[in-house]
Amino acid sequence: MFVWLRRVLAMPWQYDLLCGDERGMRVVVRLLGRTAFFSEREVGMKASQIVFAGLGASLLPVALAGLVLPLLPGTPLLILSAFCFARASPQLEAWLVNHRRLGPPIQEWRIHGAIPWSTKMVATAAIGSSFAWMLASNAPLAGKIIAALVMLAATGFIWSRPDA
Repeated sequence: MFVWLRRVLAMPWQYDLLCGDERGMRVVVRLLGRTAFFSEREVGMKASQIVFAGLGASLLPVALAGLVLPLLPGTPLLILSAFCFARASPQLEAWLVNHRRLGPPIQEWRIHGAIPWSTKMVATAAIGSSFAWMLASNAPLAGKIIAALVMLAATGFIWSRPDA
């Protein structure tokens, strides 16, 4: 789908979510103020595959940013992006899983359910600093308690996984 649309449009493109009407589901592509409609048959993907491909493509840049920014969780978003790509297209999933730099964390998660020790430490530090920041804020007590319980559960899950 992506290669075909790039060939047709010959430049970066953006597609909106699907539009449904009496003619069926369609992909809406907007480019430089012009709108094009493609049916599922023309694109070669089902509506759910297009939604998953779009979600995976949206999560991937955020995951890449999270790999270099300290408080943004890169690896979980990368794994979620791979999940979406797996539902959308085997080619997209294979590209991401077999990528030289991005593939190893996904493969470790899929094979062993493992999280590297260094990632556990960074995640725990980020959760701890977020908790300290939250305590210093003027948030309501009920919100602080709920957030603390969610953070505690997330930390427990992270440390319950085997080391990669």
